[in-house]
Amino acid sequence: MNFWNRTKVEVEKQNTTFRWIAEKLGIPETTISGWRKQDILPRADIAVEIAGLFGVSVEYLVTGADRQVKVLRDSEKEIINFMHDLSEDDIEVLLCTVKALGKRKAIDLSTQTAG
Repeated sequence: MNFWNRTKVEVEKQNTTFRWIAEKLGIPETTISGWRKQDILPRADIAVEIAGLFGVSVEYLVTGADRQVKVLRDSEKEIINFMHDLSEDDIEVLLCTVKALGKRKAIDLSTQTAG
């Protein structure tokens, strides 16, 4: 199995398309189609972006090895995909919200152990 076969598996898992990848990367779908047909690996920066779209490592897409990579739940992948469409300001708001939730959880845990 090669880079594009593994990418296709991820495309199918996410119920998306190579057109979606092209749109997210801002490149023509025909470019991706050509790479796939000729089994050409994309540039490293593009491979990183493709891997990021699916929450997998570039190493996995290139070699099939999945070492030291946390397997993301579908909900986590959905959040990551959603974030690609956010502005930098919106991402900052989201980050603050997540940090606040983490602090709230820590407070809840400390009150449970203190009581």
